[in-house]
Amino acid sequence: MRASSSSHIQWFLVCALLSGVVACKSSASPTVESKEVVEQPVVAVEEAPVEEEPHSFCEEGAEEYSRRAYHWCVKDGALQGSFIATADNGKMILDGTFEKGVMTGKWTAYNPDNGRVIWRAAIENGLENGDVEGFDPSTGNLLYKLGFKAGLKDGESVYYDASGNKVAQIHFTAGKPSGTWTYWHVNGQKYHEYTYKTDGSGKTSIHKHWKSNGAKGSSPVGQLGRGDLVPVLRPLEENVVECYRHSRLIDDANGKVVAQLHIGYVGEVSHVDIFADNFEHPFMAICTRRQVEALRFPDNPYGPQQLLRTWELSVQ
Repeated sequence: MRASSSSHIQWFLVCALLSGVVACKSSASPTVESKEVVEQPVVAVEEAPVEEEPHSFCEEGAEEYSRRAYHWCVKDGALQGSFIATADNGKMILDGTFEKGVMTGKWTAYNPDNGRVIWRAAIENGLENGDVEGFDPSTGNLLYKLGFKAGLKDGESVYYDASGNKVAQIHFTAGKPSGTWTYWHVNGQKYHEYTYKTDGSGKTSIHKHWKSNGAKGSSPVGQLGRGDLVPVLRPLEENVVECYRHSRLIDDANGKVVAQLHIGYVGEVSHVDIFADNFEHPFMAICTRRQVEALRFPDNPYGPQQLLRTWELSVQ
């Protein structure tokens, strides 16, 4: 009897310590039921991947097209949305958008070798409207910033050299030169300055000239020679042909493009007049003007000089 009582007390103490007095029974020795625990194997179920529709950069309702290095969208028979052109190495060279067949929004051109932006323009209803910027293909430095309104140069245009120094600041009103035009030497000293008269004659006031040391100078008589012009103009031919390749996706017509360019004191192309025959779409004119604006001739101390270039473009 004592043994049984002692055993019962020991169990009660152990039980109380482990799980609390309330959970322990004092009337009899506990019975322990043993159950065999069988671990169920965990089966990993892989979900089948969801097949997604191929990505398209075209908006809903527009159909995507590709031809060689070009990718574009068509809706209701007209170009609509993104337009992309790539180089042979797969890198983008031109990116823009169309609205009902007309260029609109931001258009950007890139250097295919390093991906740097070389040209950027705001386009509205197929015409430059806002800032047009050009950049050095190697460094990405800003070379010029031109003001446009409805396809005509308007407001201030600023030019920089390869090192970022401002070398020219000129002004237009509705496509015509106006206001004061100022040029600088690379050391920041004024180079030339003159002001267009407000009578609409296109004539300027007396020109002022300074040497790089600040002393007054005079403008020599003459003009840039063939040796100065040809090396700059040579790559322009292939660049305009490239514009025509782009344009053929939009307008199948063959045609002629005539560009009249004006060379300023620091060799900048201060103004470009484009005459495009047989090209109803403005793409060809905009692209050609972009190529001409990017030219930079040697310093032209003789003053403004005009050149006329003509391209006959057709598919052989």
